[in-house]
Amino acid sequence: MHNLPMTDDDEGGSQVLRVSATVTVPEAARLLGIGRNLAYEIAARDGEIAGVSVIRVGRRLLIPLARLLEVLGLDDDSTRFEPKR
Repeated sequence: MHNLPMTDDDEGGSQVLRVSATVTVPEAARLLGIGRNLAYEIAARDGEIAGVSVIRVGRRLLIPLARLLEVLGLDDDSTRFEPKR
């Protein structure tokens, strides 16, 4: 499993470490270099994006980050992914 630290500011303005095993469709779209709308369209239609199965949790669509990085050839343990929020 990958240790891919991501940080957010908490209410006091200090950095909080957050690690997630999945990314959202817009985050996956940025990694893939495609638009958000196209990514949602593909994920909803095919149930996968870039060959990675989409996990549906209620209405949310989530993509396993480790598998997506593997498909992109970025599955090295030193890889850091910090999406813009």
